[in-house]
Amino acid sequence: MQVWYRAEQISGISGEARQYSRLGDSGKPIVFHFCPTCGSTVYWKAEVRPGSVAIAVGAFADPQWPPPNVSVYEGFRHRWVQVDPALPMKHEN
Repeated sequence: MQVWYRAEQISGISGEARQYSRLGDSGKPIVFHFCPTCGSTVYWKAEVRPGSVAIAVGAFADPQWPPPNVSVYEGFRHRWVQVDPALPMKHEN
């Protein structure tokens, strides 16, 4: 699960990070920034969403985080992942 912010909403990023870039389904690059110690992806930037930063919700360590309000790429999910059928589906390319 991820949350997207406008870059100007991010006040600062600390700690060491490594980068990995790949092409997204849009054909445009996505750059992932991950912890070099544990390998967890913490945030990423996608050329298809300029000026935005995605952060893995798990990085907030907040068990009270609200549930998702949209589902993306449900066709690629693992069979064990349950998606609320009431969520609107958004397909990005």
